[in-house]
Amino acid sequence: MSPEQQSKPAIEDVLALSPLQAGLFSLSEMAGDGLDVYSMQFVVEISGPLDAAVLRRSIAAVLTRHPNLRVSLWDQGVPHPVQIVPTQVTVPWREVRTHPDDFDALALAERSQRFDLRRGPAMRVVLAALPEGRHRLLLTAHHILMDGWAIALFFRELLAIYGAGGSADGLAPVKPYRNYIAWLAEQDTAAALDTWTSYLDGVSPLLIGAPGTPATEPVRHRRTLDAAETSRVLGWARRAGLTPAAVTQYAWSVVLGRLADRTDVVFGTTISGRPQSLPGAGEMVGLFINTVPVRVDLRAQPTVLEACTALQRSSARMRDLGFLGLADIARAAGTPNLFDTLFVYENAPIGSATEPVTAPDGTRFLPLAMESLSHYPLTVVAYELDGELIVMSESVAESLGPIDPAQAVERVLAVLRALPDAADAPADTLDALLDHEREWAARPSRGTPLPAGTTAIGLFCEQARTSPASVALVADDGTWTYDQLHRWSLAVAGDLRSAGVRRGDVVAVAPRRSGRTVAGVLGAMLAGAAYVPIDVSMPVARIENLLDQSRADVVLTDPEFVDLFAGRTVVTDWDGGDRHGGESVEVSPADAAYLIFTSGSTGEPKGVIGTQGALASYARDHRDRVLSVGRRRLDRALRVAHAWTFSFDASWQPLAALLDGHEVHLFSDEQTRDATRLVAALAERRIDMIDTTPSMFGQLSAAGLVSGEPGRPTLTVLALGGEAIGPALWDQLGSLPRTAVFNCYGPTETTVEAMVARVSESPVPTIAGPTDRMSARVLDSRLRPVPDGVIGELYLTGDQVTRGYQGRPGQTAAAFVADPIRSGERMYRTGDLVRRNAVGDIVFVGRGDDQVKIRGYRIEVGEVEAGLRAVPGVREAAVVVVDRPIGAALVGFVSGATNGAGLDAAVVRGELAQKLPSHMIPTRIVVLPVLPVNRNGKLDSVLLGESARAALAGGGETGRPLDEVEERVAAAVEGVLGTRPGPDDDFFDLGMDSIVAMALVTALRAGGDEIAARDVMAFPTVRDLADAVRRGERLARIAAEREYGEVPALPVVEWMYEGGRWRRFTQTVLFRLPDGCTDAEVVQVLQAVLDAHDMLRSTRESGVLVTREPGAVDAASRFWVIDGEPGQQLGTLITIAARQANEAVDPDRGDMVAAVRVVPSGGGDVLLLAIHHLAVDAVSWQILFGDMAQAGAAVAAGAPPALPAEYTDYRAWSRRMLARSGTEVVAAQRDYWRSQVRADDPVIGSRRPEIGRDTWSELTSAPVLTDVAVTAEILDRIDQRIGMREFLLTALTATFASWRAERDQDPSTGALIALEGHGREDATVGDDIDTGRTLGWFTTVFPVRLAAGTTVTVDALEADSGEGRRLLERVTAELEAVPNRGLDYGLLRYAERDADLVEGVEPQVEFNYLGRFDLGVAGEDPGAWQPVVDLELNEHLPTDPEPDLPLRYALDVVAVVRATDDGPQLVTNWRYCSTVLSPADIARLSTLWSRSLSALSSAEPPKPLE
Repeated sequence: MSPEQQSKPAIEDVLALSPLQAGLFSLSEMAGDGLDVYSMQFVVEISGPLDAAVLRRSIAAVLTRHPNLRVSLWDQGVPHPVQIVPTQVTVPWREVRTHPDDFDALALAERSQRFDLRRGPAMRVVLAALPEGRHRLLLTAHHILMDGWAIALFFRELLAIYGAGGSADGLAPVKPYRNYIAWLAEQDTAAALDTWTSYLDGVSPLLIGAPGTPATEPVRHRRTLDAAETSRVLGWARRAGLTPAAVTQYAWSVVLGRLADRTDVVFGTTISGRPQSLPGAGEMVGLFINTVPVRVDLRAQPTVLEACTALQRSSARMRDLGFLGLADIARAAGTPNLFDTLFVYENAPIGSATEPVTAPDGTRFLPLAMESLSHYPLTVVAYELDGELIVMSESVAESLGPIDPAQAVERVLAVLRALPDAADAPADTLDALLDHEREWAARPSRGTPLPAGTTAIGLFCEQARTSPASVALVADDGTWTYDQLHRWSLAVAGDLRSAGVRRGDVVAVAPRRSGRTVAGVLGAMLAGAAYVPIDVSMPVARIENLLDQSRADVVLTDPEFVDLFAGRTVVTDWDGGDRHGGESVEVSPADAAYLIFTSGSTGEPKGVIGTQGALASYARDHRDRVLSVGRRRLDRALRVAHAWTFSFDASWQPLAALLDGHEVHLFSDEQTRDATRLVAALAERRIDMIDTTPSMFGQLSAAGLVSGEPGRPTLTVLALGGEAIGPALWDQLGSLPRTAVFNCYGPTETTVEAMVARVSESPVPTIAGPTDRMSARVLDSRLRPVPDGVIGELYLTGDQVTRGYQGRPGQTAAAFVADPIRSGERMYRTGDLVRRNAVGDIVFVGRGDDQVKIRGYRIEVGEVEAGLRAVPGVREAAVVVVDRPIGAALVGFVSGATNGAGLDAAVVRGELAQKLPSHMIPTRIVVLPVLPVNRNGKLDSVLLGESARAALAGGGETGRPLDEVEERVAAAVEGVLGTRPGPDDDFFDLGMDSIVAMALVTALRAGGDEIAARDVMAFPTVRDLADAVRRGERLARIAAEREYGEVPALPVVEWMYEGGRWRRFTQTVLFRLPDGCTDAEVVQVLQAVLDAHDMLRSTRESGVLVTREPGAVDAASRFWVIDGEPGQQLGTLITIAARQANEAVDPDRGDMVAAVRVVPSGGGDVLLLAIHHLAVDAVSWQILFGDMAQAGAAVAAGAPPALPAEYTDYRAWSRRMLARSGTEVVAAQRDYWRSQVRADDPVIGSRRPEIGRDTWSELTSAPVLTDVAVTAEILDRIDQRIGMREFLLTALTATFASWRAERDQDPSTGALIALEGHGREDATVGDDIDTGRTLGWFTTVFPVRLAAGTTVTVDALEADSGEGRRLLERVTAELEAVPNRGLDYGLLRYAERDADLVEGVEPQVEFNYLGRFDLGVAGEDPGAWQPVVDLELNEHLPTDPEPDLPLRYALDVVAVVRATDDGPQLVTNWRYCSTVLSPADIARLSTLWSRSLSALSSAEPPKPLE
């Protein structure tokens, strides 16, 4: 019988996965059917009398010796994937004939064929017969089986067995791989993780490539350091006590730091992973290597040598802890991805496996190659071979983007060459630039200097003399030749001089848009003054601000606008005509030409002072670069459209044509704001050129501009500026047959445009290079030139740099900095991020101040916009950042070449996800016909911002219909959170926490969808959760099989019983009743709720809780009405009703519920529902909220109010919970809990509370309202790890440290606080548990001691923002360390009566965060059957429902986020024992609390988490 016919083999062993095996399995799964780069190959050239059958048996014998090479992986029904070892396998083997030239194709085909890791073995062999009796053995195996070291061992054994005729009998016994797996299980992973966490503390992820698995094989680039240089570098290293690995790794660190503009870098490296403490590890065949992070702080050491030494030491230390999985290390560091580059130093490429071996039969085996790839965008490998140091890159082209991997290798070599000479110098002296980059950085400006004294107004006067009869200006109010316009402008200058204007003054030009505007601009310059344009449609306050800042005392305007300029000299009679104004005032290039106001970061506009020389230099470049193209084509002057607002410096793009003899056509406001009218006017006037923005061009193009249709304008020259151009629009512009298109870039501070690109000269969008007499510098954060392809900030220097900001010396000094190349010259810091591409052109990326933090990652909005523009079919794109209390969100807007037709938001998102990581994908993507523009022709950011907010509120990606299940999920989320999610929105981003998740489960089940709370947490998007609903099986626990009876007391119930006097211990909530609702309908709703929840029907019999069947309690017997008297306040009625309801509750009589309808005389009835705490907790109320609304809606519709049953009832939960008592998992927590209550806790008030002495009647409340702005900052800082509870407890810790320090107590004892948890840890108690609809008292109360051993006061937080970050991280870590979220403390304290816990220190403070009550109700009154969230109304509910209940705490701090008209607001209720603490004490504590919150909200942010 052949091997293929044998029966299925038995299982010999089951092994866990090593860390890297687990990672490789995950990567293989993520790759799906795509390329799996971890298929490795080993090629052996064979000559001589090969016996193929013996060779095949020899390979089988190797697999027999090494069981781990036979494995299949399995991940179904097990907590973690495992390796299943069968007793035998057959290695796929085939023999082929081929030619050497075709062998590479054969190898590629084999490598491209994926392994199914669930069906081993992950290995196959091809024996290729070549001409002349030669053979090649091609072994393809998945890396999950072996590493390079193991390959050498495999080959050695294979040849030994072959030499023995296929017998392995003569070989030594193997050292099994399972010994290594066992060794891994014995390691102290917790301690190792702590060390890794400390090692990586504060480091940010370093990702330079795009996400995803490779679609094509990585490409390699290899460079060599010659023997002499290698000897010099490595000789220096040896003398310095450094290994080759350390120096090459450091060189890569320097290069990576320059590529990422980081001084604190992190990358991956592979370690051998063969522990010296494991006997025989060096002889084991298997996968031992592991990938671990390397962190290098390039500024931590004073010299290069010390930095190399420090790196070598830290690498050695962390190498010993390299047995952890990379995912575990990254998770401990707070991020899923730490790095996406890998550096490897190989002591030998293949090791001993490279040596030829001759078998006894004369067959010669010569290893040729070993192919092993990586999935990282960039891997750098270094090794020494034949006395030369070789550095090789392996890169994924589609992931790495503009960074050249071959150049990366060159940079590593350049740094290596520099190391010996720079050993004693600071690390900053090392330069990763290549020669051509240094040359570019030092390149002088191009263009001929202008003649001395050249001014813009002088160029106009010269043009008027050269072509006096030529038409200069055409507007609705007239046409003027150059001579006429010149004479008119001179007359205006005379009027201004008569009005007192002198050289250096500023004149306000404020007529309606007309020829008068141009004459006013030129007239002001001829008078020796600068002009400031004033748009009379602006608000009066804005106009006054501009006039005050510019110190403009004289105004040129129209008669109807005189009242706007009261108190200033106003000139209105300055129409054109045959007037003579005399001579112009001589000005110099340094004189101011204009003041153009731009938006300021403080909200107040700032005026940029443009000079005559700068404007003249721009105008001459514009003539030579742009206007000359049209003049040459047409052999005449151009008709140039002026459609810019004069308030924008781009107004000089068309005005510059007046300095070169062209004909400027000024279009009216009405025309410039209507694309259709403007296109018609352009055609009517036969315009040759227009300057506009890409956004405005999109509208003009849609209206027929450059369409080629009869009657439509055909431009000779088109200049675009003010915004970035996307790839689709760039391609369209480049293909225009009769139009020369220019992309113009330039901030106002560098005079109109300082960089210009001819679109047809580049296949990709670019701003090319600087204008004549200007230079561009692309610098990193430390003002060093950046390498090619790396993002840096653009600095501009040269003749077009303006003077600065009017009256703002500080801002001028910050923005206009010293040029490091040209001594004595200034550069303007644009704030724009760019990169230089391979041909030397500058590519615009985005604004440097458009950075936003999403899920802990700081991203550039411009990079997201560029990614959107790169999506096929997208012509224009914009991304808007929307600040929300739950964190910033991105909204993307796109339009296509055909007005958005054919674009699908979901498809755009999918394409973008192939280019950018998940945190850079916009929350919403909206498809528009065209993007809106403002009056300046730029993108209308205000309108886009409003649209973005509407998109977030209105739900999801447009054009992406939801299926039926997804629609139900989205509606449920909207009902719970108040925000409609898109298909891929993360619910955590919308404000979900574990309590809200349970409410969402309730909402989904109400719609008939069965889901568990843990599934909501695991699948927090509409699409994923809908899939979980479809996949999930309906829960089998239904009410028909339920048993009723005694309920054992949980620890929290025992805690209550311990103090006694708890009969009226209720929780009370107000509900808004619908208008016209009858008492009978209220009772019907209440009955449905009572019948749906066991604990509402429970009673106490002989001191034991007992549940009863549905129907056991008549809702009518628990309901009554209170009618208000005329003038009686609703709040007064609520207090009366609450006292009555509390008195009517008695568990011993089975009266768990009391319901009172409160009817004020003015209408607006409310229902007061009081329930004993035995039957409800905070989560229970979330369930009840949904039930009341659902039942109320059913009754209103005339339908029976059927509610879903509970699944795991409270009785079953209590039994399962108490069954944990005495188990090992609970006992193991004993020492932890003892440590929390062992140390002293200095008294907070005058004494400690005492049972039997202090009662709830002495409880007093003092609400503290946190400012809405501070609340917003707090909410902006929280995420899935550092949530609101962690933040507030950190503030409370600092508050008590300060309180104790002020009272001369020891603040270092930490804050001992009693915390409440919701207690519904379903997955911990059992896989079959689901309490998503169960009512009862699940709450856990447990002590935590926070920040013990340290003292961080409020003063310290305010003095050092880093203290806040460190304290927040510490408190968060301590809360994360609480075992099982405090679930089992009560079992040890009450069920097992642990003496140390019973006698331990009792917390004096309890803290409870109730959650966010602003979601879904902000700005709205509650609907029918919804809880009343009005804080003032709820304050009429008694704080002491059971006045005689013992008071266990001196202070009970309860926090909640409520909705206000101004936004979410944190409200903290300080409930205190008035016999222990005084109002003055609480006032002081409240002050410290508020200061703590404020200081923490502005503290240094915690390390990124995602």
